[in-house]
Amino acid sequence: MNKKGVSQIIVVALMVVLTISLGFLVFKWMSGTVREGGQKGGDRAIAQDNCREEVKIRVNSAEKQGDFHIINVENLKQKLLSDFIIRYERGGELEVKKARQVLGRYENTNIKVSSPSFVPSVVKVIPQIILEKPELKSMDKGWWLCSQQMATYTL
Repeated sequence: MNKKGVSQIIVVALMVVLTISLGFLVFKWMSGTVREGGQKGGDRAIAQDNCREEVKIRVNSAEKQGDFHIINVENLKQKLLSDFIIRYERGGELEVKKARQVLGRYENTNIKVSSPSFVPSVVKVIPQIILEKPELKSMDKGWWLCSQQMATYTL
């Protein structure tokens, strides 16, 4: 029997097995990456639906008291709101602050936020929501700003 021919067949067989194994690993990795991206896109769509259907706020008042503004925000729907982004504006000037305040269903509260370096003419409040599993697919917990639900108050 020709030993040289047998060893070449073994080498070719090992190369085929190696190629198939590498291809399988690359395919598995790529399919996991695509699935994860799809789940994140699904979470984003769920958050946008929540913002559109379950979040609505109103700014009832905004008053300057010393170095702070006291902004009265009312939650007009059932979604629990966790934080707020406050935008102070005047002409081309803009200053953004973050306010940590939990606001329950159909409640209103006063949010104390440091005043900007200028006298604002408009205060805009953007609510933030928290979503958790089982609503989310790609993570245990996520925070989203509901920028379409921004409430405006003119000073």
